[in-house]
Amino acid sequence: MMEAPTAVLREEHREIRKLLLELALALEPLRQEVVRFDLLSLTTLLERHRRKEEEEFFPSLSPALAASVEVLKRDHDVENVYLEEAWAFFAAYESDPQFLGSLVDSVRRLIAWFRDHLWKEEHFIFDVVERKGSAEGSGPFGEASHRVQGRGNQPQSG
Repeated sequence: MMEAPTAVLREEHREIRKLLLELALALEPLRQEVVRFDLLSLTTLLERHRRKEEEEFFPSLSPALAASVEVLKRDHDVENVYLEEAWAFFAAYESDPQFLGSLVDSVRRLIAWFRDHLWKEEHFIFDVVERKGSAEGSGPFGEASHRVQGRGNQPQSG
């Protein structure tokens, strides 16, 4: 029996939440190298996760979920803004420590935004799909289980 695509995506959500927690703990006192590593890891994981959702999972969903999917796709555009802001303040802090407060505030906004976004995905899409879909990958997500599962979590270097 193949695992539902939502199970794969939920596992990635757990990984993202773990990174968000590590990032939050690295802010006070600021552990600069941990923040850099976690931001890089988060950026890489989110790019892969977003690709799975937008190219494989979302297109296979029922048209009844189209409005929710569109909201989440717009959210994916917004996530780039939060990441870019955090990276910009990180670079500013590296050249001038007076940007510490701005960096910390930016990363906190990023963390809060992502927690909200993950909650929306899980409650407005994943829960609905899991209630309506079957274990074989039919139902509202069609062949998504085959496509999403085919891309395992590859270890990231660096």
